[in-house]
Amino acid sequence: FLSCSERKVSANAGELESRRKEKGHSMARFLGKTATAACFRAPPVFVAAAARRGGRTTLLHQQHGDFMRGVGWLTPAARKLSTGSSLYGTHVPTTFVQKVMLAGEAAFGALRDPERADLVATLGDTTGTFSLSTMHERMQVDEIGREILQERPVIAESTRIEVLREYPAGTFGKAYADWMEARQYRPEERPEVKYVDDPELAYVMQRYREVHDFVHVLTGLGSTEEEEIAIKWFELLQTGLPVCLLSATVGPTRLTSAQRIRMAAEWVPWAVRCSVQVPFFLNIYFERLFEHDIQELRRELDVAPPPYGVPVQQTA
Repeated sequence: FLSCSERKVSANAGELESRRKEKGHSMARFLGKTATAACFRAPPVFVAAAARRGGRTTLLHQQHGDFMRGVGWLTPAARKLSTGSSLYGTHVPTTFVQKVMLAGEAAFGALRDPERADLVATLGDTTGTFSLSTMHERMQVDEIGREILQERPVIAESTRIEVLREYPAGTFGKAYADWMEARQYRPEERPEVKYVDDPELAYVMQRYREVHDFVHVLTGLGSTEEEEIAIKWFELLQTGLPVCLLSATVGPTRLTSAQRIRMAAEWVPWAVRCSVQVPFFLNIYFERLFEHDIQELRRELDVAPPPYGVPVQQTA
């Protein structure tokens, strides 16, 4: 019942309204895609470093984009936690959600194969922020710790096994060289820090990894499963790192029942005693102690002897 002109006006109005709606939907889709991309702006493929033992590699997240599309509802919260560009040479920026993903897969993989140093390192990076802050504070209030933080020594660059091998028998440097060569370890094989979103804390984590073998030599422990777990108990009590907690509590499940009893009755009390008596080990400038007599050094630092019946690693 409308005139021809009225019909034309009505048709034009309907067409304009339809176009506005289509533009609105297109803009909403564009904004949604842009927000998702901004939130999860990280490399599509995360490749873990080669394991220290075995040289194997793993793809932690090969299809990163597909997973992120499945958790698009987390976009607003995760966007606030995005870390942006790299903060240091080996840094891989990750959101909170991505850290949770990495930590979960790394923990599962490390439980199945504790020899995977790359997965253990990823777990340490993604779960250790609070503990690393505390460790950094303990270094800041100590004179030697502050010096280490300022100079940032890197053991892989400053330590040469070939040189330490020539040190006199009975010295800390000679003991360290013998310990490393007996197991065919190299200082540069320690995994790099990637997922710690603070350069200062990243160095603290790197230093913690690098001095691990020094702690073995200082305490006189070898590299059996029992001794490794005992060292992890010592490190846990001094650092509070969650990755140490996992190793110290889950590691014994791989031991025999007799070994677990020994762990609870002898090794854990030893670790508690050492953690109380020995200075915070990140405040020890190990590189300056290579010429010291290893036995005198243990007495000076009040290192408790291993449980009865466990031979201290002898120097050549």
